[in-house]
Amino acid sequence: MFNIPKKDAITFVLFAIVVLTMPIWLSPLGASYPGLLQKLTIYALLAVGYNILFGLTGYLSFGHAAFLGVGSYAAVWSFKLLSMNPLLALFLLYSSLVYLLWQ
Repeated sequence: MFNIPKKDAITFVLFAIVVLTMPIWLSPLGASYPGLLQKLTIYALLAVGYNILFGLTGYLSFGHAAFLGVGSYAAVWSFKLLSMNPLLALFLLYSSLVYLLWQ
């Protein structure tokens, strides 16, 4: 189905096993699935944005890092101070995205 070299497939499988078992062998350090996966997802989004910006266009800019930081800061404070429901936050996110896309 996929034309992936055997060495790359083995590397991917080993990496997936290590990442999925991290909370088991990092539990003495306080790592858990939600916390670890949230950090991995945030860093992955930052890396994808940086890759598209610098790799595809060739422009060196760290503005996307500022947007990620401001968005993360606003999200944490809205959850903490306003005791916002995550489902309501997702609804607001998707409704604002639909509104912006249909302009």
